[in-house]
Amino acid sequence: MGRAPRDAYKRRQAAHLGSVADGLSMRTVVVTAPVYWADDSGNPETIGSATLLQFDRARFLLTAAHVLDHRHKRPLAAGVEHRLITIQGEVARIVSKDARSPAEDPIDIAVVRLAGPWAQLPDSAFADWSELDHSGAPMTRNSHLIIGYPCTKQRGMLRGDQLGAYAYRVSGLEATEATYRRVGADPQATLIVGFDRRRTWGPQGRLTAPDLYGMSGGGIWRFCRYLSTATQPPQLSAVAIEWHRSGQHKYVTGTRIRPIIAHLADMYDDVKNILLRPPKGAA
Repeated sequence: MGRAPRDAYKRRQAAHLGSVADGLSMRTVVVTAPVYWADDSGNPETIGSATLLQFDRARFLLTAAHVLDHRHKRPLAAGVEHRLITIQGEVARIVSKDARSPAEDPIDIAVVRLAGPWAQLPDSAFADWSELDHSGAPMTRNSHLIIGYPCTKQRGMLRGDQLGAYAYRVSGLEATEATYRRVGADPQATLIVGFDRRRTWGPQGRLTAPDLYGMSGGGIWRFCRYLSTATQPPQLSAVAIEWHRSGQHKYVTGTRIRPIIAHLADMYDDVKNILLRPPKGAA
């Protein structure tokens, strides 16, 4: 097969895979929010992403700890339900017991137990128990969808008093066991999905994907092994925390949802009680 037929095949395949992913992943957009602070002119500026999660009436915002650390400089807000809502509530950082410092923490997750106006949002704005990945089977090389709000795609989105936001979705395979070993990642706590921005395919052909800065805090959602055969919506498998753009291996890392849930249960008795009697839809 020559290069032109091969490229045409890859374009058709990318279009098909994109159609499958788009059709099954609309919920991922609903429960993912851009995170903002005010720039020097007072206009909202994207600094990251967040994933919204609910257990019964306990509502949480999950994001990378380095994103939420910006709150020490300026107040933060999230774009939800076509409006900006101040991020408020009890903040907790999930810390790895082996981390020597926050900068070296492989978990890098912060949680806000939401309060105030967040109670007025509909349940549909939050991922629930049935949408979480309870498989507990790392390194199965499933297809995953990464979603978030890259900063470079949010420029010029403020028009008058209307603020738009561009959610970016990209799919990739979980890394091999050899990659986990090579980078020293614990597959029980960390999910690695391959991503080389210069080797991305879309319906129009090979393209260079945008920088992923700003995607931290967005979800990584697991399909089945082959995206082309997927028939069920993906499940929230991890929260993205870091993009490794250079070196032999290029990938996105996320903290898996199972240890995040375990930490929430340790921190909050009502969450622990809820998990002891999983809500409807639990596996």
